[in-house]
Amino acid sequence: MLAAAVSCLPLQKNEDFDSTGNWFSKFTLDEYLERPDNQFRIFAAAAKSSGWFDEIKGCSYRTFIVPTDEAFGSFLSDHGIDDVGDIPEDVLHTFLSYFVLPVKIVSSDFKDAETVPFITALSKPMYLTRRGSSSNPYLLLVNRVFPDGAEMLGGPSASVVMQDLCFKNDIAVQVVDAVPYYAPVVPETEVFTGRLESDKIMRIETNIDTYIYNHAGFNVPQSSKAICCNSERIPVVWYENKDLSFNDEISKATAYFYRSSSNASGVVDTDFSLHDISDQVWTLTNNGSNEQALLNAVVATFLPNLNLDNYICSFPVPGTANTWFSVDVTSHIRKYYAKQERIPLGLSIKPVVAFNTSKGLLPLGYKVNSTGNTANNPSYIEVMGPIPSKTVLVNNSSMSCRPRSAIVLDNTHLLRQAAADAGSLNLSEKNILYSLVSEPEHGCLTINNIPLNPGYAFSQAQIAAGIIKYHNTETAAADKLVLKGSDYTGSTVAENIVFNITIE
Repeated sequence: MLAAAVSCLPLQKNEDFDSTGNWFSKFTLDEYLERPDNQFRIFAAAAKSSGWFDEIKGCSYRTFIVPTDEAFGSFLSDHGIDDVGDIPEDVLHTFLSYFVLPVKIVSSDFKDAETVPFITALSKPMYLTRRGSSSNPYLLLVNRVFPDGAEMLGGPSASVVMQDLCFKNDIAVQVVDAVPYYAPVVPETEVFTGRLESDKIMRIETNIDTYIYNHAGFNVPQSSKAICCNSERIPVVWYENKDLSFNDEISKATAYFYRSSSNASGVVDTDFSLHDISDQVWTLTNNGSNEQALLNAVVATFLPNLNLDNYICSFPVPGTANTWFSVDVTSHIRKYYAKQERIPLGLSIKPVVAFNTSKGLLPLGYKVNSTGNTANNPSYIEVMGPIPSKTVLVNNSSMSCRPRSAIVLDNTHLLRQAAADAGSLNLSEKNILYSLVSEPEHGCLTINNIPLNPGYAFSQAQIAAGIIKYHNTETAAADKLVLKGSDYTGSTVAENIVFNITIE
């Protein structure tokens, strides 16, 4: 076992390394976390910020599951958290409690292929499994393999990448490559494939005739833009935001394109993608007046020296001529709808083979081409206003929370259900959604003990599972949650849902 343990330990610079694997026993865990060269700085910062550091000083016979800095950093980034210190102390303390096991655990304690359940300091289950391999016969997995083979937890699993780090006071550390937070399995929201009508729909035709060709060493003149001169075509598509005749929120926005033909050799174009050329990029191009700057900005994904991260999405394109295809641009249009007057988009088209002047044809329907000719089926963007959700608010009962403590929301507090006129819509707990409009003034809303940022959606099923909590973090007589109700169809509740909390 010692040979396996040593193989997982990194060599320490400027320190005597004990080849028996006991180098860390020179320190208590808190002493090691104080060292500027410690191997897990984000965990050290989290322990200090949460108050766990003081508890580590006096504890013994414990095991700490510690994510690497890379794993912890990715976790924070994925949840929109800039720094671990931004998480309220009590919330962070609760979160880290899942990483603490009340016994000392080393890999040799397990039989091969054995899974052992433990109850962490959060009073939640964690499963450790030894699954040996030729490179490491003592490999430990966290929440990866369960006794019955079922996925009992919905949170991430992890592999131990530095194992059996044994400190003074009989404290062990198992360093993992992911953050294995506790999350029970909750049914995922279904994807709605139907279509609901809004009483406010705008269809905005967009002219995509301005095909832009990048070619090494020269610019293609306007008169030649009807033929493709190389393997990349970059049309610029935009509409004026001021054309929208309503000021409501956007329920859905879809860009539609018509494939009018294949190229002359019958080769099918693939790898279509949309690019954001608004805001920063629009300014860069002098509000679109600098054509060359605009062309460069549209292809910024292919010209990384411009340092513009403007890729939105890629989407499949039907290979058959005379067919429509579409792409959902809701999130992009929402992002800029209230911020500026125009929302330009760049459409990149990359064929599977390079074109030459005898083979290139415009594959998309357009409104007016470069010579003034018109064609059928011009592209357009359809923007839909709000669609009233076919749900009804059954429970919205205020609840009481003790100061600097947490309380779980459940269906007795907050519950929406399908309305009588829902018809065939499958509105169930997993499809009825909420999102946080603004952070509570005196606390924090969490999911699986992770802070929820405004705009983050959660389901009625997650409320029913008991994983949505309100944490009071400041002295106050009362607080409130302001939520936006929606469902899997994209429909929304007209008024925000205000949930009151008494602090006493």
